[in-house]
Amino acid sequence: MSKSRMLIGLSALVVLGGCKDWLFDKQPDVNNTTQVISDNAMNAVVSNVVDGAPVSGADQKCASQLTYDAIKKTLFDAARKKVTTNPLPLGSLQNASVVRMTTPLVVNDNPQLQRTDCSGQLALMLPPSASNAFGGSNMLQASVQYSVQQAADHSGAVVQVNGADAISDQLATATDFLAQHKSLTGAGDGSVTPFAGKTYNPSFDCGGKLTNAMRMICQDEDLAAMDRDMNALYQQKKGATPKPDLPALIQAQRDFLKSRNNCPDTGCMKDLYSKRSDALDTGE
Repeated sequence: MSKSRMLIGLSALVVLGGCKDWLFDKQPDVNNTTQVISDNAMNAVVSNVVDGAPVSGADQKCASQLTYDAIKKTLFDAARKKVTTNPLPLGSLQNASVVRMTTPLVVNDNPQLQRTDCSGQLALMLPPSASNAFGGSNMLQASVQYSVQQAADHSGAVVQVNGADAISDQLATATDFLAQHKSLTGAGDGSVTPFAGKTYNPSFDCGGKLTNAMRMICQDEDLAAMDRDMNALYQQKKGATPKPDLPALIQAQRDFLKSRNNCPDTGCMKDLYSKRSDALDTGE
């Protein structure tokens, strides 16, 4: 029978500490991509109360922290499949993040199928140390639909989520971007070296290990200015782009970063930055 009863109460925000740099922690086990919650764990969900009356089992499933944790794992598993560099940093970011759900609703409850369909406004809360990789924000949001259903083998509840592609895209893009800047991948060919000379403050930190492309930007005043301007345009464009169009914008930025790292000289780099900035400015 369909229900649209709003639940009161959000999952508690986990206090995040000791997360200096999420790029260097250990990745959790990601072999099991099916999100299953054991029966014992699901039976132990916290009882929410609306107007003094206990909520139903269906309400509990939609608002359970266990359900939210399964949704979080789904988001990060999807991001790992989209990362083009090293997915390892996503492990520590996943450990330090928490899912909150505003206005979780029971859309439909089917006791015969042992399935509960839910909807809500999902917020993935990231550690403060990761905010610079996400335009200064430590929260990624999406309106989602999700379901909790008894597994066919009765091993627990299977959680599925739809509508969160933009979040997994942003996780993957940020990981690729930081992997390049932190030199976590492709460093064995000698192309990644520290730079101690004068720099011109582009949008990234010139104080760490850098690729050859990044060194060129740090050393060239014009390129550094073009990098700052392009990054500002990209962040502005991303903030104004409707969620359905975000994946295309993010993919275009990924393609730009790949092409940038293949440039052999500053002339190539300046031409590439000019074209990318024009594309962002005109909305192409």
